[in-house]
Amino acid sequence: MAKAKKPSRKELLKEPDEFLTFSRRMIQFSVSHKKPILLGIAAFFGILVAVAGGQYYTVKAENRAFSLLHEATAAYEQAASAGNPRHARDSSAQAFEALLDRHSGRTAAKIGRVIYADICYRGGDPATAALLYQEALSDFRDDPALHSLITTGLAYAWEARGDLEKAAAFFRQILDGPSSLMKEDAQFQLAGLSIRMGRLQEGAALYQKIAEEHPDSLYGQIAKEKAARLDASG
Repeated sequence: MAKAKKPSRKELLKEPDEFLTFSRRMIQFSVSHKKPILLGIAAFFGILVAVAGGQYYTVKAENRAFSLLHEATAAYEQAASAGNPRHARDSSAQAFEALLDRHSGRTAAKIGRVIYADICYRGGDPATAALLYQEALSDFRDDPALHSLITTGLAYAWEARGDLEKAAAFFRQILDGPSSLMKEDAQFQLAGLSIRMGRLQEGAALYQKIAEEHPDSLYGQIAKEKAARLDASG
């Protein structure tokens, strides 16, 4: 998976603190890992094939699913180049829905569900995004890193829907989870949500904790500034 671009100081200081998107990361994941995924599927099903004789049809079905995923992401990328996220979502919706309807249990569809969830989020439809992210959680329950990424997307979707309590609950799940991926981001976002919900002391404490635990990171530097600002105003 490609390394995500770090958010700028200006982006982190915005209110609300929203800067994370997943489509590029998941698209790159699906494209760059297509061959390893298919090889893994073939190896896994090889044992079953000796009994059932279904390897050919299984791999062929996965190839068809990945072809649909490629068509869907290509449609989105082409439409997204115009700079209109809502139009890009609408332009690729039919292709993604076909993938999810025809190949719901395939690996390509599981990856596509996460990509489409982010497309819906970016395209102004956080309700659909939340449903897709929620379904995707069970698809990747055995992969702590991807599960953490998807939970982050779910938290952002609920925040966009205006349910700050649910958003905060999912960010807390990330903090309590086994993967270290996204924990610093979750802590930072949870601090901001606490402030917005009127829990100033809780938010200030979280910012201070980030500053102390990650003094050299961008999050730590911004958290230190936010904590100082809250202390000065309180």
